[in-house]
Amino acid sequence: MELSVASFNNSRGDQYRTHAQFATDAGTDYAVDQVNLDPEWIGTPAPIEIHNDGTVRTTFEIAISEVDDDTRTITSTGKTYTPVSSSTPKSSVTIKTDLRKVSSGDFSIVTGVGGLFMSNSSKILGGDVLVNGEVSMSNSSQIGLSTSPVNLSVA
Repeated sequence: MELSVASFNNSRGDQYRTHAQFATDAGTDYAVDQVNLDPEWIGTPAPIEIHNDGTVRTTFEIAISEVDDDTRTITSTGKTYTPVSSSTPKSSVTIKTDLRKVSSGDFSIVTGVGGLFMSNSSKILGGDVLVNGEVSMSNSSQIGLSTSPVNLSVA
C-alpha cells in the first residue's frame, strides 16, 4: 500500500513539473514574440494564467534584462498550483534564454550552435539561412526551390 501511494505521489509530482515546464516554454515563446514586436519590452507585470481546469492552475512570468547593446536575457518562470486557490506553487521551472541581435544579412532562419535538423517534408522557401553548426536533412526535406533559390551559409 505504501509503495502504491508513493508511486502515485511521484507520478503526480512529475505531472505538476510537466505543467510548469510547458508554461515556461509557452512564456519563452510569448517573450520572443513580444520582443520582436517591441524591442523595449521588459516582461510581464504580473503572472499570466494559461491553464485552470478547477484542479490545476498554471501560470508564467517573464523578466527581461539587458546584458549589453546586442544581448538580452529572457527569464521565464512557469508555476503549477493545486488547489487552484493556493498561493504556493506545487512546482516551478525557470529557464533563461539569451537573445542576440542578428547584425548582418536578411536571414529568414538563424540557428544556434546545435545546427539545423530537417526531416520528412519540411521546407525552407522564404529567405536565406545561416546555420551555426551542422545541417542534417532527411526524407523529402528541402531548402529553396530551383525557381526560388535560397542561400545557405554554414559557420
